[in-house]
Amino acid sequence: MVRPEAADDFKAIGKPLSADELGALRDYAAEMNKPANTRNQALADTAYAKLSGISLSKDESRQLYDQVHDRYQRVAERAVGKERFDQLDDGRKTVLIGLAYQSEVKMSEIGPNISQALDKKDWQAVAGELRKVGTDLKDPRRYNRAALWMIDPDLPGRKEVEPGDTVSSFAKKHGTTVDELVKANPELSENPNRIRAGTPLVVPAPQTAPAPEKRSEAESEADAPPASQQANADSPAETPIAEAKAQEPERSQAAQAFLDKIAQPFDKPALTIALRDPASWSADEAKTVMADYLTRQGNDPFLKQLSDLTGQHMKAIYGEGALRYDPTGKMIDPKPIRPYAPAAQEPRTPEGYPLDGAINWAGERIANRIDRAGLEKTISWLQGGLNMIGDQENRLLEDGQFGPETDFAFRKTVAAKGPVRVEDGLALAEFRDYARQAERKNDVSDLAHRTLDIFGPLYRMNPQDEPKHESGALQASLNDLGPKHLGDTWQPLKLDDWIGPKTTQSFADVLSAAGPDTLAQNYGRWLGLIERDEIG
Repeated sequence: MVRPEAADDFKAIGKPLSADELGALRDYAAEMNKPANTRNQALADTAYAKLSGISLSKDESRQLYDQVHDRYQRVAERAVGKERFDQLDDGRKTVLIGLAYQSEVKMSEIGPNISQALDKKDWQAVAGELRKVGTDLKDPRRYNRAALWMIDPDLPGRKEVEPGDTVSSFAKKHGTTVDELVKANPELSENPNRIRAGTPLVVPAPQTAPAPEKRSEAESEADAPPASQQANADSPAETPIAEAKAQEPERSQAAQAFLDKIAQPFDKPALTIALRDPASWSADEAKTVMADYLTRQGNDPFLKQLSDLTGQHMKAIYGEGALRYDPTGKMIDPKPIRPYAPAAQEPRTPEGYPLDGAINWAGERIANRIDRAGLEKTISWLQGGLNMIGDQENRLLEDGQFGPETDFAFRKTVAAKGPVRVEDGLALAEFRDYARQAERKNDVSDLAHRTLDIFGPLYRMNPQDEPKHESGALQASLNDLGPKHLGDTWQPLKLDDWIGPKTTQSFADVLSAAGPDTLAQNYGRWLGLIERDEIG
């Protein structure tokens, strides 16, 4: 969130903004606080450029940080009560102050909801409220992380940005790279050059990691990744759309056929237009979609989708008012409430990447799994993942066939949510498949290996590096589900980012009681991969 109130903070330290800078700050805040798919990124970038001349000395940065910190500490104190706030440890105080900074209104709203849980030190209940806020604000990853830190403030990987830090200096100070830092903190991907003092970030393990604490032979074996997943720690970090592509592996025939398929445009221009936000269509594009929609009949899978998208476009341009008719019964042409886009726009992802490149990047990740697991199984994972993270109305049949509906849903998800979200959904569906098989076989002995196999590459360049975020999130998820499905017999797990015998047994117990789909869905929320409550 970008705070227009920041102008008051600058004024208080004797650095008032000019009229142009104030206008630019308001424009920038207005755009950046919108959902990414409705944001005018060009306007935001122009406004930000006007703010680039603002400079602060180190002392001024510290003064500004202290002032903002004190201000939002008071917001947190009012929300939950000062006496209650004072009884919290420093780590949990910092979490609440950070949340107040992100949204003063939301902090005030949830204060009464979490106060009783704070008195009881029921951190799971507090975490549940924070996850709801993340869903409301369309920012689940940040708030899920805050929820984890509320449960365990000493969770590994938590470091605060200090005054004067830049992304590069912060990464260097903590022994990591900018790319790895952005990958571990997806909210930075919108603009990795902008971080704020006091913001807690997840710091991935250094590429040359210190030797872990020695464990027993049995524990070490349970936690070690298979040889096929041991990445080269010296290999370059990977960004979503790299300027220079690494040498591609030799592909199987099925994987290459899949990549060739997604490289081809749709045979109907309307479907390509429909990948974009309907509010961004030009008048000619809207006519093209409407004409295509009117030719479709019966059980055509795109009939309803194009109808829905056309309706969204009309609401965006003309508003939601009722249609009006003249005395003869003829419909009166509605008046637009906003202008059409002047011309067709280049399709881009919410992060600003060209859509074609983003589709290719996501396709490579899918092709990797096709090479490893086969075409049909991988496509069924893709379909399941898109169902879990995507459109809950137009659900895909998880039949392992990459037909027109799956192709469109894949590209639409990349366009609306970004290519990384497709990879997230693919991993989550693969884990759900593992849980289903484990339930049938009554065998979860390989839980540590499979969890690392599936999710490790999402969070770390070298999956075996510490801390293992996916392990801590699984433990938090089990602690969330355990009491609901096992009652008083549940013994809470310590969040130590390690899947050992106790976590494995707890997983087996919750799997048996809650079922694989509920378990995978809840785990996805704790990982920040699912924004909604529906089961995929």
